[in-house]
Amino acid sequence: MPALTSLLLDSFPYSRYADSGSIQRGRAYYKENRAWDVTLISDSKAIILVDGDSNEYTVEIKVDKKGDLAFECDCPYADDGNFCKHMIAAALELSEYLKDDEEEDWDDEEDDDDDEDFQNVRKPAPPPAQQSSQNWQKNWMKRFRLRRRVPPRRIWRVTWRLFS
Repeated sequence: MPALTSLLLDSFPYSRYADSGSIQRGRAYYKENRAWDVTLISDSKAIILVDGDSNEYTVEIKVDKKGDLAFECDCPYADDGNFCKHMIAAALELSEYLKDDEEEDWDDEEDDDDDEDFQNVRKPAPPPAQQSSQNWQKNWMKRFRLRRRVPPRRIWRVTWRLFS
C-alpha cells in the first residue's frame, strides 16, 4: 500500500472537491493552529484533531491501494458528503508534519561534522506578540484542556474505522 507523503498531500486537487469558501476557511484554521494532534496510525493512514468553532473534530486521511487519498471527518458538513474545512486544515497540518519528519530522516543520514553543527543552529524565536486576555485564555485552554467526552455513537464509528 502506498505511503502518505507531503508531496502527495500538496499535489492533491482540493479545489476539485471543496468549494473556495471551505478552502479559505481551512487555510485560516491551519494558520490559527486549530489542527493540532497528528497521529500516524500506519504509513498510509493518519488521524488529525481539528478544533472547530463549536466542537473538536477528527479527520482521517488515508491512501488506498491505488495511491488515491481518502478523507473522512466527523463534522455534520462532511456527514452530508461534502469536503469540509477541517479536512483542508488537517491535510495542511499533516503535510507540514511529514515534511518535518522527512527532513529529520534526511538530517540523520548526513555525516556529522562538528563545524557544520554550529552553522545549522536555528535562530532564537522572536518574542510572542502581546495577546488580548481572551486570546491568551483561549490558547491556554487549548494547550491544557481536559478532553471532552465523546458521545458513544462517535466512539463506535472511530473504533469501527480503525479496526475494520
